[in-house]
Amino acid sequence: MPTNPHHVIMPSWEGMIMKAKSYKRSGREGQWLVQLHWEGKRYRRTHYDEHLSQMSKQMAFRISEAINADIEAKGKSFDPRQWFRTPGYEFQFSTYADKWLARNQDRYAPNVRRDVGRYMGFAVEFLGGRDLREIKKADLNDFLDWLPDQFKKRPSEKTLKNVFTVLHKVFTDAHDEELILRVPPFPKVNPPEPETRWISREWQDKIIGVIPEHDRPIFIFLRTWGVRPGEARALKWDCVDFEKEVVCVKRTFSGAGCNYLQEYTKTKRIRYLPFTDELRGLFLSIRGIGGFVFRNREGRPYTSDISRLWNVARDHVSAPKVTLYEGTRHSFATQHADHLDLVQQIFGHSRSDMTNRYRAVNMDIIRRQFGDNPKEDK
Repeated sequence: MPTNPHHVIMPSWEGMIMKAKSYKRSGREGQWLVQLHWEGKRYRRTHYDEHLSQMSKQMAFRISEAINADIEAKGKSFDPRQWFRTPGYEFQFSTYADKWLARNQDRYAPNVRRDVGRYMGFAVEFLGGRDLREIKKADLNDFLDWLPDQFKKRPSEKTLKNVFTVLHKVFTDAHDEELILRVPPFPKVNPPEPETRWISREWQDKIIGVIPEHDRPIFIFLRTWGVRPGEARALKWDCVDFEKEVVCVKRTFSGAGCNYLQEYTKTKRIRYLPFTDELRGLFLSIRGIGGFVFRNREGRPYTSDISRLWNVARDHVSAPKVTLYEGTRHSFATQHADHLDLVQQIFGHSRSDMTNRYRAVNMDIIRRQFGDNPKEDK
């Protein structure tokens, strides 16, 4: 008798045939389930996928056939927990994602932590029931196609990239823990490079010159070394060494409203910056015993409202409409674009490409080299 090509011979151990079957759910009109007896345990599945908690006869048949094909391919290494929701299953993506988030709570600033949790929520919704070891590039491509519709308004390419950056970190950690053999190839998300806006030292001087005298010191410090505003606000006197004439940058304000003091910077790196003649006089003029170096008129550290002081002064002198961050940090880097190796050290960037964005911005360097009177090579 000819063999039926569609007939599947199921594995059998000790006389027991291991095969998933579909059944009609009692008392549930039109609803079906899939059941499997495996190694002395019974597994039942009533959901079709992560989005459908019920299934019809056709759906149940498709699921049972897929399970049986997996059994045939893997034999005794088949793991039913991949197909049936099993609490605490360590290879289920949702289980690992929960553990990963719990472990990384302190890795991110509060405002970033909120975004990371939101991004992981999307990933769990789409990938949650799948086996971490079997998620492939095709699954990630499907996730990328699905993701934009989950936002109230169309997300930017930068937001999509942020989601996949977090997800890539999850898979990288799983690989480091030897839970997966390799990190699946990730789809390319390439947002357009943001415009780098900056101003000259002359504009900086004009803006700072009309800021109330009591508030000028912090802006002078920001202009001098291009530190992040949150780092300048968080500077304490224990980080100002008058003997060595060095400033230690090791704290920042972050979180919602940027008013949560952290004992580490965004990059978690400690940086040391030397006094300049201007900073030496500035620190001596406001020298305190302890606490924060820069304080407002109420004697408290500045809040994120410091940007308003900058904006009012900027508009008063009709300067280009740059933010405080652009007018100090971006401007410092761009003004010193011919020494980006030092800028990288000052900024604490871990990768040169984070600093190289400023290389092509300084038109003065290009004019000097290639303009009407190019500088001669020596």
